[in-house]
Amino acid sequence: MQWGKEPESVSTALNRALWDADVLEHQKVNNNGHLTFTQPLSAYVPYLNTGIDIIAPLWTDLFNVNGGTISYREDTSSAVLAQVTEAVHQYYPNVPFTASSAFVATWDSVPYITGGGSVTFQVVLVSNGERSFILINYGDIAETGQVWLAGYDTVDSVNSFQIPAASAPELSFSSNINVNGRWSFRVDGSPNLPANFLPFGDGDVVNPISDDGSSEAIFLQQPFKYFGRVYNQIYVNNNGHLTFTEPLSAFVPYVNAGIDIIAPLWTDLFNVNGGTISYREDTSSAVLAQVTEAVHQYYPNVPFTASSAFVATWDSVPYITGGGSVTFQVVLVSNGERSFILINYGDIAETGQVWLAGYDTVDSVNSFQIPAASAPELSFSSNINVNGRWSFRVDGSPNLPANFLPFGDGDVVNPISDDGSSEAIFLQQPFKYFGRVYNQIYVNNNGHLTFTEPLSAFVPYVNAGIDIIAPLWTDLFNVNGGTISYREDTSSAVLAQVTEAVHQYYPNVPFTASSAFVATWDSVPYITGGGSVTFQVVLVSNGERSFILINYGDIAETGQVWLAGYDTVDSVNSFQIPAASAPELSFSSNINVNGRWSFRVDGSPNLPANFLPFGDGDVVNPISDDGSSEAIFLQQPFKYFGRVYNQIYVNNNGHLTFTEPLSAFVPYVNAGIDIIAPLWTDLFNVNGGTISYREDTSSAVLAQVTEAVHQYYPNVPFTASSAFVATWDSVPYITGGGSVTFQVVLVSNGERSFILINYGDIAETGQVWLAGYDTVDSVNSFQIPAASAPELSFSSNINVNGRWSFRVDGSPNLPANFLPFGDGDVVNPISDDGSSEAIFLQQPFKYFGRVYNQIYVNNNGHLTFTEPLSAYVPYLNAGIDIIAPLWTDLFNVNGGTISYREDTSSAVLAQVTEAVHQYYPNVPFTASSAFVATWDSVPYITGGGLVTFQVVLVSNGERSFILINYGDIAETGQVWLAGFDTVDSSHSFAISLVNASELSSSSNVNDNGRWVFHVDGGHDVCDTCTENEACQQRGGVYGCVCLDGQQPNHEIFGLFGDAISTVTERFLESKKQAAALQQFLPAEPRSLRLLGRSSRSRVQAPRKDNSRSRRSSQRARRI
Repeated sequence: MQWGKEPESVSTALNRALWDADVLEHQKVNNNGHLTFTQPLSAYVPYLNTGIDIIAPLWTDLFNVNGGTISYREDTSSAVLAQVTEAVHQYYPNVPFTASSAFVATWDSVPYITGGGSVTFQVVLVSNGERSFILINYGDIAETGQVWLAGYDTVDSVNSFQIPAASAPELSFSSNINVNGRWSFRVDGSPNLPANFLPFGDGDVVNPISDDGSSEAIFLQQPFKYFGRVYNQIYVNNNGHLTFTEPLSAFVPYVNAGIDIIAPLWTDLFNVNGGTISYREDTSSAVLAQVTEAVHQYYPNVPFTASSAFVATWDSVPYITGGGSVTFQVVLVSNGERSFILINYGDIAETGQVWLAGYDTVDSVNSFQIPAASAPELSFSSNINVNGRWSFRVDGSPNLPANFLPFGDGDVVNPISDDGSSEAIFLQQPFKYFGRVYNQIYVNNNGHLTFTEPLSAFVPYVNAGIDIIAPLWTDLFNVNGGTISYREDTSSAVLAQVTEAVHQYYPNVPFTASSAFVATWDSVPYITGGGSVTFQVVLVSNGERSFILINYGDIAETGQVWLAGYDTVDSVNSFQIPAASAPELSFSSNINVNGRWSFRVDGSPNLPANFLPFGDGDVVNPISDDGSSEAIFLQQPFKYFGRVYNQIYVNNNGHLTFTEPLSAFVPYVNAGIDIIAPLWTDLFNVNGGTISYREDTSSAVLAQVTEAVHQYYPNVPFTASSAFVATWDSVPYITGGGSVTFQVVLVSNGERSFILINYGDIAETGQVWLAGYDTVDSVNSFQIPAASAPELSFSSNINVNGRWSFRVDGSPNLPANFLPFGDGDVVNPISDDGSSEAIFLQQPFKYFGRVYNQIYVNNNGHLTFTEPLSAYVPYLNAGIDIIAPLWTDLFNVNGGTISYREDTSSAVLAQVTEAVHQYYPNVPFTASSAFVATWDSVPYITGGGLVTFQVVLVSNGERSFILINYGDIAETGQVWLAGFDTVDSSHSFAISLVNASELSSSSNVNDNGRWVFHVDGGHDVCDTCTENEACQQRGGVYGCVCLDGQQPNHEIFGLFGDAISTVTERFLESKKQAAALQQFLPAEPRSLRLLGRSSRSRVQAPRKDNSRSRRSSQRARRI
């Protein structure tokens, strides 16, 4: 049906004839809002059933003669392909896809032929060669009385769609994917496969086209274990089943077939009429990882890594009776011992044929039929809560809990012998058991481990007088079946697994396993019959610390006497697992993991989690009463309240000093030295314990202490480059009665310094003690307020029991909104009223229409572009482009640092991009450069305080923003100004505050201490109005005015309080207009100036006397 069109004027018709001729001659992207493939199309009246393949994002009569642009490109850049690939994944999560091409056609502000508005839209053709998608993006679409249509059609109109919008502007807010203004369609015509299908087709072997046919015998690289039988070959039969011993042509399914068979959909299929049946055995790492992950998901208690995946796929194979086709897949997953099948269903058509889905065995002992009322239901059914997927374990082995370590492969098997034992097993890694160290072990058949000799005892008893570990001590009889095996495992995978377990159950103990001795009793029967038991014991060690993990599988009930636990030669350390019956072991635990028990058995004290590792690689202090280390020369100097030290002493009596060792054992305040004292008291390492230290620059420890600093000081940018770790481990008091374990960590990046004090077990004492730190002048001093020494283990200033943390460099704390600075920055010269050299920008900066390739960072708190500026008295209408975060008389001769850098790192660009998005949500923007200038603790010329602030120039080449971040700003009597100005003062803003210190808590973006401005000058004021604002004219000036109850749009210049001031050159042609702009502002504060264009000559600022003596003699006059 053809749609009508309103009459044209004569002039419009003439233009149409000329324009349409141009389209026909040159275009395949057709100007009237559609794409065609075989020939251009000039039709401007849309109609249905066009008889051509067409994609029409907005088919109507458009007239680019009157303006706008229609453009296109085929984009294969990695960035765009990643973007469209991500979009396809989001909208079609079940379709595996990576884009290789994106054809982008855009109609930008193209007017309708009848006038009255323009349209902006885009269509993107996304493809990987096989699969194709279109994304249609709508921008501003004006209302029109013209006939229009949006959608797509095909040559035969079998596939056709019209976007249902009542009016053209509605397109901008409509969607089929819940993204306003975007529609997406898959247009390749291929069937949609569920996400659970493995890739198929490429590299597959295709079955012969044959009614009731089959593949040849397929010889498997990896044998497949199917309910106890191991097969080296398989047949893929056309009628929807797999067999192992011979092909099967049967098309009518039946149960109790007398063969081993896997039948994802057994029915009469007819690949003579179409579709493909294909298969492959896949050992690629990608597919093995995918099926391994699936097995882990569906069988979390079974340790498994796939080594083979046999994939057979029936793709769009029709029923013999016609009426539809089926798509399904079966995957045989194996590691040689364990076997699983995954059955994946795609589109399954309804049928009147007989069908069956499931599996069966030669004796039908193991058999299953999927319970679906109709064949199409298979696509939505599941036994694992994943629509269209069924999974079965088919090797016939018992299911083991997830906490079992792998066993069998590579294990040594115990002799089959009643009451027997292994030979003596010599350990590669000695095992420490309650203070005694063993190099050998025995695995005894009756469910226990001993160290000095084998044990045949089958009746358990307590107080055995030996060191013994008994996961299940009872009379077991491996003569009748089952396997008892063991190995000492040092593989990285197993060590990582047991290390993780120890970390989980003993989070306060630093530990990395170096050995795991694994002994497993697998399906071993009781001597009296009536059932069998499966359990495992793992001895985990790093040489110093030792743990045992006991894992229980199926434990049958028994009337026999039994015992589970451990004992020692003197029974000082002994434990029995409290279970009323043997089967309860499988569900009991001391660590909240059913069927697992864990014990620490080395006999060492437990350390809190916050301790850093110590011992290995540490230097040990001499054993000496009131002794100390030698002078320790630091690789990374340590800044302590403004003083920088290159050496340190670790003193035995619980403190660190910097200039000399300290033997004092009675603590005292105001010691007159720089000292850090985690626990200053009289300690006596002559009687035991260890005092050790190291300077650690390993990435693992630096990451750990960096994370701690970030947690406790979230507003301080910091990355540690050194950690000095000193530990007092089980050091006794001189008076006896107990010992102490604590640690102090000095963390530094050269500029910033922190101390972490970690307390372990601290015994009670009657001795005098003190904990904290002090400085040479006691200006910075702190004592930890604990009533008794043991309380240190539970006290904290950071809400982490047993940990205290202090910042000790003496530098100011910075707000979170500061970008990192210092490392890699260029530092300005130390010079009164000085400046940087000209800084040539990698990314030019657009400042109110002018583009600059260089910049100057001036010491007195401002940035200029064309030349340095030494002026220290701020003044308005300066006649230059200037950004002044804090323009006043600063004096870096007396201290502080002024530094800068142009940063294009991805981390910083992401941070400033996010900030712009937060404050200007309506402005599309991705930063490509951030110029960061920081004044860090720079003093005023008159003394009396310091200032810390930062300005960041953010740009993407077209759009420019400035972020001003204020840290600590001291009060001052000096004249100061904060804001920005331009060469003609047409764009100018001064932050209106009563005193300078208020800058740290003021903001125009509701973020204390941060001001943000959009400064490229290239945007239209009203373009930035949000849906909560209206564009209004007042006295000839336009601005965005908040609707009732709304907050201002930070896109507009001059935001403060609840007022918005928008200033652009075209609106400031006269003082009258500038005066009119005041209607957008509150009453002008005393220190605020609205700067309009003035015909007066530039106001000259007072200039300094060049003599250096005036610094001391004229300070008062200059305030």
